[in-house]
Amino acid sequence: MARMGTALILAVVCAAGFVAWISWPKPKPRAYAGLEFAAMTPAATARTPMLEQGGALIQNVDKDSPAARAGILTGEVVAALDGKPVASAAGAARKLRDAAPGSRMTLTLYNIIRGDIRPHQKTLVFDAAPPTLPKKYTVLPPRLLAKKQFGQGAWVAGSAYARRISHGASVRPMALPLLAQGQCSAVAPDEWQVVESGARLFHAASAEGDMHAVFKQVELNPGTTPAGFVASLLHDIFRAPVTAAQPQARPLGFTAISFGNDKDVTGLALWRMDGKLLSVWIAAVPASEAGSALPLTSAVMLSMSCSGPTFPRDPALLPARISARCADGKCGPSDFAASYLSRFRLGYVHAANGDVFLVNTRQDFWANGDAGPGYYRQIGGMAEKLTPGRTN
Repeated sequence: MARMGTALILAVVCAAGFVAWISWPKPKPRAYAGLEFAAMTPAATARTPMLEQGGALIQNVDKDSPAARAGILTGEVVAALDGKPVASAAGAARKLRDAAPGSRMTLTLYNIIRGDIRPHQKTLVFDAAPPTLPKKYTVLPPRLLAKKQFGQGAWVAGSAYARRISHGASVRPMALPLLAQGQCSAVAPDEWQVVESGARLFHAASAEGDMHAVFKQVELNPGTTPAGFVASLLHDIFRAPVTAAQPQARPLGFTAISFGNDKDVTGLALWRMDGKLLSVWIAAVPASEAGSALPLTSAVMLSMSCSGPTFPRDPALLPARISARCADGKCGPSDFAASYLSRFRLGYVHAANGDVFLVNTRQDFWANGDAGPGYYRQIGGMAEKLTPGRTN
């Protein structure tokens, strides 16, 4: 009888548990965006100069996910969610996980792969669960539908894509030999040559004469504005009226304009005033080849310098955008101007013998070689680590 009583009690308990289980409210499905986040790398931070702080790097976008349908790309930087700044990757993941299926969210993004310095917005609509699930998820979808990736190696700091693996010392940077005349110098590809050089003037061009880089310093006369002087200088150089965009203020006291003329020339001009001294940098290329030619021409232009006053190094100047002298605390105007290279994701490095190279963070690997993380070049089967900065 005791055994029967025990069995009856167990049966009642099991039945009650089953009733409680089937009547217990099911958890609401979590929203699914198909995004994975990673902490901001130094490279990603450098490529988003208008993002003052915070942000999260998009580590991965699942195929056929809400994020993919919204056109969000791996490698973009998330600056805000529904207008609220993103402080970290963990915060971005938490915000997405708290969303409701079917709800909308607007992401403010920087496309650092393409080089956009200004943000754009994209809106995604959350799903309740991934559209397709691996067979192993027979009951529930994966618990973590938006996550943060931790423990990334130091090599990620120079990589355009956070998911890229370290391939060792495989970078083949573009060599930029010294181009000098008088008191002025620059670094430029082999085929470039000096067109004109004089007191505080340096003008170089490619062998075909279609890419031009100019540096000029002048003390402005009273009543002459920097913008007016630059417009006149552009006209004198290219012998044609120039149409210029609205000037835009840049960090470190610089102003920039984009320009073009009816001779199929387009480019940019950058200038800064130091007291009465105006420093001007100009890059001009064929409009039909601006996408490929303007970054390289700008790298040549921003390396141009003539002897003159030096200034202490500003902490905002990254090592790969300055000269070796500036790294030692003696910076010229070109070192400050070269912060503009963040727009093109380019930088300078040099070898032990002083040779200068141009690195492109979209395609050159930040390697974890024998001498530690950095950019390397191959010399006779040996890998030499390159030092940030240029030596002209």
